[in-house]
Amino acid sequence: MVWLAVIPILVLVPKPVLLVKSAALLGLLVAPLYYGLNVYCAARFIPEGPLRPSRGWIVVSSVGAALMAAASVLFIVSLF
Repeated sequence: MVWLAVIPILVLVPKPVLLVKSAALLGLLVAPLYYGLNVYCAARFIPEGPLRPSRGWIVVSSVGAALMAAASVLFIVSLF
């Protein structure tokens, strides 16, 4: 039944490679946002206690979010 939904997309999109690249680009652009929001929420809303991440883990997570944003920029540059 899933193929019934996929067939119109394949008919309407002349280049399936463009569709895959667009989906990858969208995922790479949204991932740093989710990553950054996760770091923000963990740092701000978890009260002091055993579940709160330490300052070091917050820094490591922030560096990871920056690297994901850089990967997004590199992917966009590689397309053009």
